[in-house]
Amino acid sequence: MACSHRRHMYYSGARPGLLTSRFCQACDSALIVGHDGLLSFCYEVCDRRHELAGDFLFGRLGSDGGVQVDFGRRLSFRNKIERRRQGCRSCFCFRHCAGDCPAKTFSPDSGELSLTDRCWLNREITKNILIRYIERGGGVWRGEGAREAEGL
Repeated sequence: MACSHRRHMYYSGARPGLLTSRFCQACDSALIVGHDGLLSFCYEVCDRRHELAGDFLFGRLGSDGGVQVDFGRRLSFRNKIERRRQGCRSCFCFRHCAGDCPAKTFSPDSGELSLTDRCWLNREITKNILIRYIERGGGVWRGEGAREAEGL
């Protein structure tokens, strides 16, 4: 539908033009400060009432202006993401979604990343995008010019 209206639609779980080892920069360079001074890896989980707060909140701004960081929680968060990625190694989207969004795939019950319907959706959308690129490229797509391959 987007193409028929000469529009580009973006979905973060389907990024065939991107090769990456991380879905986002949550555990590498993100620093989200919540309204109450709590530090989070992700803007989607920035309140202690969120069901995933235990995994995503890793520190706080002190009343003295200093920063308190729980480096153990940061390491635990990074390890959970890496365990998920290892479970995705056989998936053709492995280098594109990189295990998908932790805020959307962490399980609030176990805290671990779980395979979800979103994984199926990511694969289906990516597959269809790749097929479209290959068709428009006369049977070949090398990853370049994704927007041009969509006719935009």
